[in-house]
This record gives sequence, structure tokens and C-alpha cells, in this order.
Amino acid sequence: MSTGGASPGPVARAVGPGRAASRVSTLELLLDLVFVFTVSQVAHVVAEDPTWPTIGRVVLVMVAVWWMYDAFAWLTNQAVRDTAAVRLLLIGAMAGFLVLSVGLPDALEPGGVPFAVAFMVVAAIHGSLYLARGGAGTTAVLLCVAPLNVLIGVPFLVAALLGEGRDAARWALALLPVALILVASSIARRSPFDLTASHFVERHGLLVIIALGESVVSVVRTSGSTGWAGRRSWRSSSRSR
Repeated sequence: MSTGGASPGPVARAVGPGRAASRVSTLELLLDLVFVFTVSQVAHVVAEDPTWPTIGRVVLVMVAVWWMYDAFAWLTNQAVRDTAAVRLLLIGAMAGFLVLSVGLPDALEPGGVPFAVAFMVVAAIHGSLYLARGGAGTTAVLLCVAPLNVLIGVPFLVAALLGEGRDAARWALALLPVALILVASSIARRSPFDLTASHFVERHGLLVIIALGESVVSVVRTSGSTGWAGRRSWRSSSRSR
């Protein structure tokens, strides 16, 4: 892993493919914002049904989503040329993550087709960008990992098409993405990626800051609506008296 010197420009302005990045770009921050929406969706699902089956299902889904998010962190840690095509593909990945986030409550359930399709589209965009811009040293590894990343979405698609009352089959399908991730990660560990530790620290630190900010906004919104409802209730009771 390379920890090269600091660069004045963001990752998108690095000189060539295969070079490690040292700063987080604006597009990465936008992707982080969309991913934080995914985290808030998870919180809503658990809040509505805080049972162990729901928590287990959400954990298994988030393993796959987090794997794909970190896959983009690895991609942008490598130098990606700042071209119109790259920007459009990254924006397309953000749109895919947004659809994935909206469909997350129905993942592994009937109606979860948008989640599964969006996941496979995001994985395909990631693999295409990495093969095109990640450097010659990563091509052999990505030719194995990229198809596995797309295949992770297939169990979600099958689960969505099963219909009602197939819980045992859905739990079995929910474990397949985890198995595929373990295989892909074991392949990626043998790869010659040239990565920058400082970029990972900054990227995930900013993600935590965004998540904390979203949490504060959610708490304020909830407490504000509760307080307003309480004030209205108090005024109604006062008038009735």
C-alpha cells in the first residue's frame, strides 16, 4: 500500500490510471450523501419492526450494500481521470445507489426487484470503471471480482420473484451474497492495488460526519414534530376547559 505525498488536487485530477489518490473529490462526497440515505433507510426499517428476523435481514442486506460502497471507495482511491465519461458514470452510480436506497426496505421481499436491479447496475458501473481506469495491474483481479459483484445482486432478484410465504428460501438466498463477498474479498487481497491510507481515513471520516449530521437533523425533526403535537394537544385541552 502506498502512502505517497500529499497532492493539491482531488482524486479526479490525478495524472494517470493506477496512481493512488490523496484527497476526496466532490463526486465522492455526493456518493457519500446518497449512501447515508441508505443508512437512514435501515434505521427506519428497524424502527418500524424491531424484531430479530428484521434486524438479521437488514444486516445481511447492509453487508452487500457496504461492500459495494467500499468498492467505490477503492475505485476512487485509485486515480480516475477527470473526464466527462467518468463523471457521467459516477453520477449514474449515484442514481443507482439512490434507487437501491429507496428499494432497500423491500430487499429480500416481494417487490424488491428495483433494489436487486439497481445493485447489479451499480456493480456493473464499478467494474467497468475499474477495468478502464484502475491500471493494468488490477485488470486480472477485476476480471474475476467484477462478475462476482454483479452476481451478488442475483439472489436478491430471485428472492424478490419468489412471491409470498417462502421465508426459508429467502434466508438461504440472503446468505449467498455474503458467500460471494467472501470469495471476492479473498481474490482482491492478492491484488497489486496501489492505495493511499490517508484517502481512506478522510473518506470514511467524512462519511461519519455526514451520518452524524443526518442523525441530528432526524432527531430535531422528530422532537420538533412531537413538541408541536404536544403544544396543540395542550392548547386543545386548555380551550376545552
